[in-house]
Amino acid sequence: MRRRGSRLIILGLHTGAHGLYVLLGNFPVLITFDIDDTIRLHGSSQPSEHPTISWASRIFYREPIRIGFVQVCNDLRTLGCRVGIYTTSSRSVGYIRRWMRCYGLNPDIIINSAIHEAAIAGRYRHDRPPSKHPGLFGIDLHIDDSYGVAVEAKKFGFRALVISPDDLHWRASILDAVRTIPNDQTESEQDAPSNGGQRPSLNSGFPPRSGWARRSS
Repeated sequence: MRRRGSRLIILGLHTGAHGLYVLLGNFPVLITFDIDDTIRLHGSSQPSEHPTISWASRIFYREPIRIGFVQVCNDLRTLGCRVGIYTTSSRSVGYIRRWMRCYGLNPDIIINSAIHEAAIAGRYRHDRPPSKHPGLFGIDLHIDDSYGVAVEAKKFGFRALVISPDDLHWRASILDAVRTIPNDQTESEQDAPSNGGQRPSLNSGFPPRSGWARRSS
């Protein structure tokens, strides 16, 4: 499979105990998934993934994951993509990360309701804010079950793919959609935030990584 291109972007600023950090560099295409009724099916008869943790640990992480999600994540990695979670549920970033690790997954980015609300705060005083806005986080394609997100994608200028809980060919649809994303993307107007060219801090949504370049305070 052909690997997707990368682009040079500033993903955000982070103020830490030792100064200001800027996340900067060439990053591959970023794909995110919604949780509820997208990768965590409610009331569905479809089988679920088998966790790779002990029975004792499953007491704390009982939520099943849609079968095939682990494979599609691996396929996206093979294509050279980054993979993350974007949910407006109240699940904490820490819980989501540990839950994903139960299935051998380590998301590159996790956005929950708190991070989403902080990113859109004050931006839509005269308009109804979007339920999700992947463009604010440098997300190239967001996968969701909500057709409302597809409507918002057209209005706010981001890419979204809607898959239903009972779609048996959802993995192929995702891989087909990813292959339509242009290689070697540059910052586009639809991705650019309106706060002077800086992206909002993703706080603890990012796992620790060497991409943090320190800037003196």
